[in-house]
Amino acid sequence: MKRNIWGLNLQELETWVVGNGFPRFRAKQLRDYLYKRHIFHFDEMTQFSQKMRDWLKENGQIDKPVIISRAQSDDEKTIKLLLKLKDGSLVETVCMCHHYGNSICVSTQVGCAMGCIFCASTRKGLERNLTAGEILAQMYAFKELYDNKNHADLRELEKSYDRFRDTVRTLFKKVDQAADEAETRYLMETVREIEQEGRPFRYISAKELEDVRTKASLEATQGEIKACIAAERDFLKVLRELMEAGVLPFEEADFIANAAHREAHGQNGDIEAA
Repeated sequence: MKRNIWGLNLQELETWVVGNGFPRFRAKQLRDYLYKRHIFHFDEMTQFSQKMRDWLKENGQIDKPVIISRAQSDDEKTIKLLLKLKDGSLVETVCMCHHYGNSICVSTQVGCAMGCIFCASTRKGLERNLTAGEILAQMYAFKELYDNKNHADLRELEKSYDRFRDTVRTLFKKVDQAADEAETRYLMETVREIEQEGRPFRYISAKELEDVRTKASLEATQGEIKACIAAERDFLKVLRELMEAGVLPFEEADFIANAAHREAHGQNGDIEAA
């Protein structure tokens, strides 16, 4: 009969591993695979010899509760899972997401002896206490759930950033072209004004040239800058949502935002100034 090793502590793993002829340190590696590296397939535990992996597959198993259903609040910050245990018992666990981290409420029993009339858990009374492995698995159920969600969210963040970057770079090209055209037009108008005043062109002042460039820059960026800001706002919205959901810590989100700003704006910082 295969032994369920999920929930075993280091001492229990050592007893099992050493008792079957393997070195004691393999138990610590097995514990790390289960509870730190979250690897649950014996073939993927490549620190072990092929002989030990074959033995694990023949003699061990990793039985964790199965997610039967999930319910989620409208703001997606509270999730309740219904889990089915190995013996068919059902338990609930809840995860509440906050800006400072996540809180998980775990079940410790099947049923309940309190007898509260408003609670469905008491209808059959207390059936049994959960094992340490069954309680621990509730936390890992959320970890696996959020890991999968986070990967999808991060892919969406990457797509959002690509759209933002491409939009901004396209706009920069349009702005540069429009600014050149506007500057030429305003410069010709300034020259005509100087000629009408009877001044030689070589006496055009630095302030007049700066006014020409300012007018050209403002004209070139009136429409494009709005689209640029909208693209950046959409990207930062996705980034902020991931940070608030706990997918990205604040420091990492801040680093990504700054890196995105530098890459997108690059050598075209004049748009930001405008």
